[in-house]
This record gives sequence, structure tokens and C-alpha cells, in this order.
Amino acid sequence: MRKQEPLRWSFSLPTNGHKRFSINGAHLLFIRFHFKGKPNEHGEVEIGYSIVKEYRNKGLTTEAVRELIYWGMGQPGVEKVLAACHHYNLPSVQVLRKVGMELIYSEQDLLFWEFTSFQK
Repeated sequence: MRKQEPLRWSFSLPTNGHKRFSINGAHLLFIRFHFKGKPNEHGEVEIGYSIVKEYRNKGLTTEAVRELIYWGMGQPGVEKVLAACHHYNLPSVQVLRKVGMELIYSEQDLLFWEFTSFQK
């Protein structure tokens, strides 16, 4: 029997951390999304993401973050997915709200978010 490799939490999907799309036969890499490490002792894991400017406001970041949360919440021991963004980064605030994250607190110019369960 082959030994199963441990899960890797510090990774980005899929190609060097960028989501790959093909438009008219050209492969484009323009979004980076990742976990910032493995879950802590409280079952919390933090996500991060960025997207190339000309591909913003197309729903791609929302789709990628939603999938990242879905995958993370499906892993053993994960109870919460966390994220942070600057209060003035309104597109990120919108993404985090759209994927069902709740604002839990703010500190200086940062907003801290958590996702604990899928809405029914």
C-alpha cells in the first residue's frame, strides 16, 4: 500500500498560483489564490488572493475564492476560513460578502472576516 502524502496548505492553484483560462486559444494566467498556511489549533485557515487589474469586476475572483473556501471547509479539522482586507478595498469587501464571509472585527484600516458554514 502506498503511503498517502500529507495535505499541503501553503499552495496556490493551479499553475504557479494563477488560475489558467483560455481565450481564443491563448492561455492566460491572471488570478492568484492560496491558503496562507495550514490550519491552526482552532481549526482556522486563512486565504489570500489577487487578480490582474484588467480582469477585475468579472466575477472571477468571487468564483475562485468560493472554490477555495469550499475545498478548505471540506478538509479534516477545518472549522473556519479567515480573510482580511483593507477597509478601502471595496472590491475585496464585496467578494468576501458574496461568498458568505462575515465581518468579525476591524483594527485600524483592516477588516477581518470568517466563514464557518455554508448557508442553507
